Amino acid sequence: MAASKEDKKTSEPPKETKKPPSVVLFSNSRSGGGQGKRVLDALGAVLGASNVFDLGENPHPERILASDDLVAAAQKPPGLRIVVCGGDGTMTWIMAAIDLVKERRSLGDAHRFYVAMMPLGTGNDLARTFGWGGKFRSACLQPAWVDAAKKAKPVPLDRWLVSVMPSAEGQKSEKLLDVPEVFSVHEFEATAEAGAPKSRHTTLKEGRHHSVRLTETSVANLVQHDAEMRKPDAGGARLESDAFEGAVAERHSFEDRGDATKALMQAHVKPSESVLKLGGSWRSYDGTFSNYFSLGVDAAGAHAFHSARRANPSRFSSPLKNQALYAWLGACATGGLCGCKGPPPKLAEVSKLLARVDGENGWREVPVPGGCRGLIVLNLQSYAGGRDLWGPKSACRDTALCCASAQDVANAAAAPACDDGVLEVVVADDVFSMGATLVATNGLGGRAKRLIRAKELRITTRERVFMQIDGEPWLQPPATVHLKCFGQSTVLKRAN
Repeated sequence: MAASKEDKKTSEPPKETKKPPSVVLFSNSRSGGGQGKRVLDALGAVLGASNVFDLGENPHPERILASDDLVAAAQKPPGLRIVVCGGDGTMTWIMAAIDLVKERRSLGDAHRFYVAMMPLGTGNDLARTFGWGGKFRSACLQPAWVDAAKKAKPVPLDRWLVSVMPSAEGQKSEKLLDVPEVFSVHEFEATAEAGAPKSRHTTLKEGRHHSVRLTETSVANLVQHDAEMRKPDAGGARLESDAFEGAVAERHSFEDRGDATKALMQAHVKPSESVLKLGGSWRSYDGTFSNYFSLGVDAAGAHAFHSARRANPSRFSSPLKNQALYAWLGACATGGLCGCKGPPPKLAEVSKLLARVDGENGWREVPVPGGCRGLIVLNLQSYAGGRDLWGPKSACRDTALCCASAQDVANAAAAPACDDGVLEVVVADDVFSMGATLVATNGLGGRAKRLIRAKELRITTRERVFMQIDGEPWLQPPATVHLKCFGQSTVLKRAN
């Protein structure tokens, strides 16, 4: 007798539901002289081929992380653990991708994305800071490494916003400035012609760190700063003349709207009066860093290294070889060898530094030492392969600073941390003192020249200066750079 429809229905086996992964991996098969591919192959066998992703083949981690399976995994306790194999820049890239996923999928605190760091870069300072080591080893290919990622403790890490507005020189060219891929480039227009729109904002390029929240935060920070700079008690920190406010009001009228248009225009126009004289449109760009920002001698050396690596990538095939080439090329580019390029300019002659510090209201100008050719702004106490430039915790009460107020001395006595919302600024006089500092801070208890600890910085340059964020360098025309905490990401600290 034929089976009934109901009998058939009950006899069919239940469909298997795919279990969301608890750990996924991102690596680049083209990185590390082939080591990136080894990681994908070895850990693909551990995690499953569908849970490992090649950034060389698909450079859009935000699309991968936004998949239904991974969003579901992030919501299910204990959350999604993301192993990132690469250098500091790759780690920050994935953190920015998580920001974008949360934004586009409207995810809240119930969705937890945690980043574990497998070192495959040159310095690997993020991986060092959180206990994952400074060098790629064969142990990274073993299942035990994945087990360690599952057992690691979630901890917060400060992320810092970098907003850059070039002055008139940086606005003249129609060609986009050659800035790192992490930056988003924005263009702003305003006109007083009858019937024309009051203002317009266009994102010309979405960088690797782009998100609506990043742009909005950049705008809010710059508007707040601009308002503070115009207070009567701003004193010596005041940047603009009284006539400048009138010039802005005359050239640009704004409607009172609920959206961010007015804020966007005000934020990006007012920091640079020279831009107003051009008329038409102007540009700015923004990105984030987790490790450091620098300008001057350090960034000039990094730019020489990266330019050579882009021109001949096969020459840079291992971390040890890369470090040697970094030192050689950096010395050639910064006046360290006869017959090579001269040193970068003295920053006291071409820049101005403003800071906001804990325990004080408002901004104040920080004198840059006369011999200084480089400033390094630190979030981590690990730089250039594990060097602690600010100094070990045991020496924090050695409060000698290049320039200091009583509040600076008190702030310097506190042990720095990567989640305290404060940056440490140190000084490099030239390539020789920089080299001596790197030797002295490589486990010998030395430290760099301390300048200040601050929760927000604004740097204005009057000449072309090399800059870099997390190892991504560029040559910057005169500009105003604004640094402020953007928020925090959750990373994984390896258990001892």
